[in-house]
Amino acid sequence: MYFNTKNSLNYLLLILTISHVTLKTRACIFTQHYDVQIVNQLPTSLTMHCVQSDEEDYGMSSLPREEIFRRKFCMNFWGTTKMNCHFWWGSKQMFFNVFTKTLADDICVDLHNDDESKLCMWHVREDGFYVPGGAPPKRYVWL
Repeated sequence: MYFNTKNSLNYLLLILTISHVTLKTRACIFTQHYDVQIVNQLPTSLTMHCVQSDEEDYGMSSLPREEIFRRKFCMNFWGTTKMNCHFWWGSKQMFFNVFTKTLADDICVDLHNDDESKLCMWHVREDGFYVPGGAPPKRYVWL
């Protein structure tokens, strides 16, 4: 089979339609859906700045005690979606990837819900950064 102009246009229209439906419904076609949550378990507010795959900059934010920073997204087709965050609490700070494909395979759990998303949760505490139920649960310490 060869591609002519009509076949190419039809193929392009199909891809654009799928992309539009995916963006509009937040459904993940061909890839996994993830729900990344960072829970502030510090006695005071947490300052943070997160960036997803160098494309989506969430800006600086102050996360009050016991509040949750939450982002839902689809893994890209190549499996290279990542999210990194820089955290500040008083004189302490830390910077690391809160989401990569390799990390997701290790720490994310299936929610068994309608969108078949996986939950990737971090707890920020006075002595470090934890993954509930993870082995080991404590992943990073403050610098």
